[in-house]
Parts: sequence; C-alpha cells; structure tokens
Amino acid sequence: LYCGATALFCPSSYEGFGLPVLEGMACGVPVVTTKATSLPEVGGDAPLYVSATEPSEWFNAMKNFEDEILDVESMAQKGIKRAMGFSWDKCADQVAELYCKCLGH
Repeated sequence: LYCGATALFCPSSYEGFGLPVLEGMACGVPVVTTKATSLPEVGGDAPLYVSATEPSEWFNAMKNFEDEILDVESMAQKGIKRAMGFSWDKCADQVAELYCKCLGH
C-alpha cells in the first residue's frame, strides 16, 4: 500500500516510535506528519511537518500535493536516505547494549 501511495499523511499526536513514517519513507513515499514525540527523530528532514491540531495545515499540505507545489521527488529521496539509517539488526544491537549497561556487563 505504501509503495502505491502518492503520499503518507500521519496525523499522530503521540507515537512511541513512528514506524508508519519510517515505512513510508523506506518505500520512497513523501511523508507529512507532526512534530509530536518521536516523529521528528525518526523523520529527520525528510517529512513535511504540520501541527497535529490545525486541520487547515493538513488541508494546505494536501492541496500542495494536488497542486504539485511540493518537491515530492526530493522528499522521497530524503526519506529513502533517512530510512536507510534504521534496521532491525541495529535496533537489536542497541537494545542488547542497553541491557548489558543496565546489568553492569
């Protein structure tokens, strides 16, 4: 579904990690999301960020896609590049390292 999308709109006001944003970027889909919790950390400079509580900002973002005002190709390339910095192996290594630190190993 992500790969066939024109864009991913993730209007979350709370995310533990932001996996939908990462999945969209990994598929080369331009992402529009909020600056809530972890989303900027996951998205970096790839997404377009709008307020979680301002419907007019979401409307304007959608309109900008429709009117081809946004550089969707640049957004897609930034997203792919950003997503390449994440992997399940890296995640597992970091969790194992954290456990070792907590256990004093």
